[in-house]
Amino acid sequence: MARDDRFNNEEDDWERHALSEEQRQKAAEWSSEEAIAALNLEREMHPEESEEQLTKRIFREGAPAAASRIVKIALTSPNERLGLDASKYIVERTLGRVSDTGEATDPLTEFMKKVEDAANAGSGN
Repeated sequence: MARDDRFNNEEDDWERHALSEEQRQKAAEWSSEEAIAALNLEREMHPEESEEQLTKRIFREGAPAAASRIVKIALTSPNERLGLDASKYIVERTLGRVSDTGEATDPLTEFMKKVEDAANAGSGN
């Protein structure tokens, strides 16, 4: 995959959604003690949330920055394998997996096809 140098400029759109310089600095200096303290604070601020709800909320809130990071890796990674993996992930998440026939499929479509095939096999069709 060829690199896309448009995303190397700090003024590009993905940068506005990605982590700020302060957030990147904090991520580089990540401390498990601080992370646990922050998580405990989240629990205190949202006592009505179950562990699952808290986890989903944290993932949901981090999703835009994570998605921007995956796109940047896909377009600018000097490591071809990493760029390819990120690109495949984006395509599959957007269009669904591509089957051997070249058709995009998703899990629900695949399941319904299996149900239909089983019903047809049972009815003699």
